[in-house]
Amino acid sequence: MARKIKYTESSRNVFEDLGIENPEEALAKSELVRQIAKIIKMKKLTQKQVAEILGIDQLKISALIRGRLRSFSLERLIRFLNELGQCKGAGLQFCNFHEKSRLSFDSSSRCPLIKNYA
Repeated sequence: MARKIKYTESSRNVFEDLGIENPEEALAKSELVRQIAKIIKMKKLTQKQVAEILGIDQLKISALIRGRLRSFSLERLIRFLNELGQCKGAGLQFCNFHEKSRLSFDSSSRCPLIKNYA
């Protein structure tokens, strides 16, 4: 006889599932940092080089890459993407997606789009 496995369906936001405060903001920040890290890797930049580009110290870059995001606002992370050359001339767009904050990447502009974040 097959054993039934109990599970809980996800809310589509791991931060909400874990009971993190402000889960929509946490998800948006994590997606922005994921894109920042991807750009750093793609451009083969060192943390020191990134710190110089962004005008912050290397320790903050280390914290950012390691997911320590409390000292970084959404606006600041978006500015970092701009300064790394990935958001030039593109604006933020909003849309509804399962009533949850969602970040995606528009392949034409290479700019993150914050969706349904207030």
